[in-house]
Amino acid sequence: MTTAQPLAQPARAVVTSYKDAPTRTVSAGGVDFAYRQPGPTPGVPGVFLTHLAAVWDNWDPRFVDGVAAKHRVIPCDSRGVGAASGSTPNAIDAMATDAVVFIGALGLEQVDLLGFPMGGMIAQLIAADEPAINEAAQDFRTFGAAVETVEADLATFEGVDKLYAATKG
Repeated sequence: MTTAQPLAQPARAVVTSYKDAPTRTVSAGGVDFAYRQPGPTPGVPGVFLTHLAAVWDNWDPRFVDGVAAKHRVIPCDSRGVGAASGSTPNAIDAMATDAVVFIGALGLEQVDLLGFPMGGMIAQLIAADEPAINEAAQDFRTFGAAVETVEADLATFEGVDKLYAATKG
């Protein structure tokens, strides 16, 4: 008697291009959060937090693709902005709470946070209030000093590599 063996599934190609990453949603805390997830899945992912009134598409695809070549990145839309449902919170701490809810809904225990200006403020609050979630928070040109800022040349992918190297100690 022979037992049928399941067919081997072909290896799924890693999507490293922002434009080719499918749009996904996850529901949590009464919000449908929209996001993309390019990059290889091993390791701690980077959650990208945007500036005031920005949607995930405000991240330069060349920057996202450069990071996604080596790291999984998760640019997302915040509550009430872009493809996310709900009403926009009127306080940074509420936005930080939403980001923590989003991260939890994805089942992630630890992330690197990268924020650009307001997103950096949100990352700082998460770093201070939820240190177990945050492996490394980096903010670019953000007002505030809760987290040490690593200056990186964002015009080059070498700057991104320096950023990640600095966060890993």
